[in-house]
Parts: sequence; structure tokens; C-alpha cells
Amino acid sequence: MKHSIILISFTIIFSVSTALIANGTLQKETKTAHSESREKHEHDLKEKDHDEHDENEHQEKDTHEHGHNEDESSGKLTTKQVKQAGIELLTISEQSISQKITVPAEVKLNQYRTTQITPHLTAQIKERFVRLGDYVKKGQKLLSLKAITTPELAANVISITDLEAGLAEAKGEYSAADAEWKRLKGIGADLISEKRISDAKIARDQAAEKVKAYQRSKKKMQGMVSAIGGNKNFTLVAPQSGTIISDKFVIGQVVEPGDVIFEISDTNKLWVEARVKPNDIHKIKVGNVAEVGQEGKQAIKGKVINIGRILDEETRTLGVRIELDSKDVQLYPGQFMQAHIDSSEAHNGIVVPSEAVVRSSDGDWMVFIEESPNQFEPKEIEVKQNLGDKVLISGLDIGTKIVSKGAFFVQSEIAKSGFEIHNH
Repeated sequence: MKHSIILISFTIIFSVSTALIANGTLQKETKTAHSESREKHEHDLKEKDHDEHDENEHQEKDTHEHGHNEDESSGKLTTKQVKQAGIELLTISEQSISQKITVPAEVKLNQYRTTQITPHLTAQIKERFVRLGDYVKKGQKLLSLKAITTPELAANVISITDLEAGLAEAKGEYSAADAEWKRLKGIGADLISEKRISDAKIARDQAAEKVKAYQRSKKKMQGMVSAIGGNKNFTLVAPQSGTIISDKFVIGQVVEPGDVIFEISDTNKLWVEARVKPNDIHKIKVGNVAEVGQEGKQAIKGKVINIGRILDEETRTLGVRIELDSKDVQLYPGQFMQAHIDSSEAHNGIVVPSEAVVRSSDGDWMVFIEESPNQFEPKEIEVKQNLGDKVLISGLDIGTKIVSKGAFFVQSEIAKSGFEIHNH
């Protein structure tokens, strides 16, 4: 019995010890497993963070390389870029415009502002004071000459005595005519006819003009006789302000009356002669606005001052004369141009500045519309007519905002982003 109790106690103690040892081992294993699980979880989190960081870096790099993550055909600019590029916007509206008649043209001298300088008697050129291309003012000295006596000149010089006699006779005729007109005028239309009074006045005016003609001739002949008699030097002066465009002579040359020594023209008001077909001439009126220029160059404004009435035998066109304000531009007589003349027939349409319209990569015309502040998108349009520094277009809604200045910069910025521009 005693041995049985001892055996049972030993068994209980052994079982308890075993359980305690097993429980300690289990706790240690559990703790180890939990530690390993936590380390694995932390490792996975680090791996995930690393992957997300790499992905973000890739996206940032892609965004940097392409400039945006938006629609690849649009361009987002910074406020600084918009300001530096001088970008301006225009709200599309319909307006009344005149149809342009585009025709070939040629620059001409303004004949109303051109003078040929000739001597009034035979003379030898002694000295010049101006040269080809110089600008001269009215009254400025051009050159000095020495009068030469010739048999022809002497035979055609009327004596001062004869001129004085003729002048005296003309003055007598005027006095008689004037007295008759005043007498009839005093009687009045009640007693004599109105035609008789009118005829008397005409006779009096004609006699007055005859006196003036003799006086001018006398003054001119006195100068000629004086020059011939004294073998005198005289000077020619500019009758108008302008540029010397011709001076075909040499020092020492003998010139005759009628020989052109100088040609002076005001090149600030040149003419352009446009050649218009008869079918279009009814659309043009004197005073219509016109623009003249060459492709790629800024047009020069002018106005129609004359419309021809005789067809050119070769071109079968009528000449339309346009006067230009050419003070600040370089134009040369004989230069060929294109003239865009406003028609008297008007119609409604959409007109935008020429610089607002650009070519896309596929050759279509387009403008850039504002989608949002500083965000621009290309829009295909149709160019219906070139109006010089403006164009008539279609394909835009009224109220749309477009880039009117700086469109080329916007196009370049989108192109630099690496995307192809697609029209919408």
C-alpha cells in the first residue's frame, strides 16, 4: 500500500514536469514562430514600398519626358510661358466683310508727284549739287549752267520792244472790254438781254488773260536775253520735294531746252497698277481699300484712286490704280506684287488673323482653341479666302476662344512634348 502511494505520487510529479517542459517548449516555439511571421510581414511591406517607389519614379519620369498625362494632342502651358510668348486670345464672332479680289499688280511712279527738270535755253552744265538717290526739298539748288548763244536761239528770241508793244495793245483791249461790261451791267437785264451782259464779261476776262500772258513772256525773255548777252551762269532748282531718281548727264555736257537733266519723284506715295478682269471691274469703286504685298511679307495698305476704261491689248484686263503710303517700306517701280482689293459686295463670315492659322503635320489648316486656362487643343478648320493679314475661315462655333497670337509657339511646345498633333 505504501509503495503504491509512492508510485502514484511519482507518476503525478513526472506528468506535471513533462507538461511544464512541453508547455515551455510550445511557448518558445510559438514565440519564435510569431517573431518570424512579424519579420516576414515587415520584409513584405518593405518590398511593397520599394515596388511602389519604383513605379512612382517611372511614372514621374514618364510624365517628365512627355510633359503631361493628359490628352496627348493638347498643350498645357505655364502662366510664365504664356506671358513670355506673348500669347493672345480671340473670341470668335461673325462679322460683315468685303470679298477680296486678288489680282497681279506692278509698282509704278506716282505721275502726279513726279517732275522732269529741263533747261529753258541752250547751256553747258558746269556743276552739280545733288546726286542720284538724294532727297531734295522744293527750291533746293540742283546744278549750275552757263548759257550758250546759238543762231537758232537768237532767231527765236523776240525783242523786248516788240513784247512791250504787244503788252500795251493788250492792256488797251482790256480797258475797253472792262468799260463795256461795266456799262451793260449798269443798264441791267431789264432793258437788255442777259446774254449780252454775259458776252461782255467773257470778252473782258479774255482780254485780262492776254495781258497776263504778255507779262509772263516779257519777264521770261528778259531773263533769256540777259543770260545770252552776258554769257551768264544760271542755276536750276527743285520745283518739288522728292528723291532724285534720274540724272543722265555729265559735267561739261551741252543741253538743249527739253533735254531731261533730272527727274524728281515723291516715293512716299507710289502707285500700284492692278490688272483686273472686266467681269470683276463692277465690284470695285474709287476709294475702296486695298492691300498690296508679296507672299511671306507684310501687306501695305492703300486705296483705289482710278479705274481704267481701256482694255490692255495683251492681257485683256483693265488697269486699277492704287495709291500706297510707302514711306516706311522699300518698293521699287517695276516690282511685281499681289493686290487684294476690297469688293463693294459684303457678306457675313468668320475672319481671324493669318498668324492664328497653322499647318498640321498632315497638311491641314488648324487653330488652337482654349479648353481651359493655359490649356490649348488643335482644331481643324477650312481656309476659304486669303485676305492679306487676315483669313476667312469656317469650322468654328461662335464664342469659341482661339489663340490669335502665338499659335506657332503653342504648336512647337506640343511638338517638343513628343506627341503627334491630331485634329479634332
